[in-house]
Amino acid sequence: MSWRARGSRAHDPAILIVGALPPPMNGMTVMTAHVLDALKQQDLRHVHLDISDHREVGNVGRLDFQNVRLAFRHMAGMFAAIQRHRPRLVYLPIAQGTLGFLRDWLLFLVAQWHGIPVVVHLHGAAFDAFYRRSGAFMRWVIRSSLRPAQTAIVLGESLREIFGRLVPAERIAIVSNGIPDRPDFMSDEPHGGPVQVLFLSNLSVAKGYLDVIIAAANVVARHPHVRFTIAGEWPGRMDAATALDTLSSLGLHGKVRVVPAVTGLRKNRLFQQSDIFVFPPRQLEGQPVVLLEAMSHGMPVITTAQGGIVDTVVSEETGLFVPPQDPDALADAICSLIEDPARRAAMGRAGRAHYLRHFGEMLFQRSLAGVLREAIEAGSTPFTSALEER
Repeated sequence: MSWRARGSRAHDPAILIVGALPPPMNGMTVMTAHVLDALKQQDLRHVHLDISDHREVGNVGRLDFQNVRLAFRHMAGMFAAIQRHRPRLVYLPIAQGTLGFLRDWLLFLVAQWHGIPVVVHLHGAAFDAFYRRSGAFMRWVIRSSLRPAQTAIVLGESLREIFGRLVPAERIAIVSNGIPDRPDFMSDEPHGGPVQVLFLSNLSVAKGYLDVIIAAANVVARHPHVRFTIAGEWPGRMDAATALDTLSSLGLHGKVRVVPAVTGLRKNRLFQQSDIFVFPPRQLEGQPVVLLEAMSHGMPVITTAQGGIVDTVVSEETGLFVPPQDPDALADAICSLIEDPARRAAMGRAGRAHYLRHFGEMLFQRSLAGVLREAIEAGSTPFTSALEER
């Protein structure tokens, strides 16, 4: 855990950014990096409290001694960062699971004790379900944390009411994810050769990789020349063993390759060398960064219409929706694009144009900075005054 002060003008109000950085690679850690860059580019002085846990992705949401220790360590670190840097606003990405939100609660308590307004950022799409299934104590924790929140950021219009009555409608702000464009030297021109289908994500069953493997058997039976690539990080050894056993039982060796998680230029090349991107999660998703990456590379996407994905992909224009956990429908959708290269190319061009209009890096930076500036102006109580009141 560490904090860093950044920015160019000392008289600007400081914002305390709380968030974890990669590894592991997931939506929240990646977007924390983009948030820090956004504030730097928009000249907002800020302090980062790094709450990273760099263990494997399968550790997320797991109750163990290390996670409990880290929670209290982060709480102490936030207290020290506020005392040292005296920020006038806290930006806090929030979890939508019990263990994660209990950690967030500790951080809320520190901010509230100092009288500092909090802007919360929800990167998921299942918060309402999380609240409904929580017990009485957890519901109280959630209510006591969110009701004082200055602003709650959601990813798309379909998620505007996800907090219900916990956050007043006038305090909801929409900031779609935005990512840097592909490198200038890369294009979306067809690579030639057999059609390549790509799945890239954390390799948990909830992300739909097993549905992709089962669908692949159906696809290659109809189109033997097609090749699949599955890329990502396994939550654990059992997940990897299950996938390899499934590939073997379906006779897909040589048709489907499994590669480790990739970043940087290697990830860009993987997109460039592929023709169709598939990401069929079985659960609600926020606004998966990987879909934005695929669209930035001019790829048609096949996914499930869940959560914020409906605000990201335009059905029949930039991609296709299939039902979750339906390998047959997924295979049919893949085959429809394999058999119609013109449609595949048109969807890819439309997806790239959609990315440039709505999910570019600069648009995200300006939108987020605008929300944070408004929050400071609307509700910031100077640090010293808050302490004097005590």
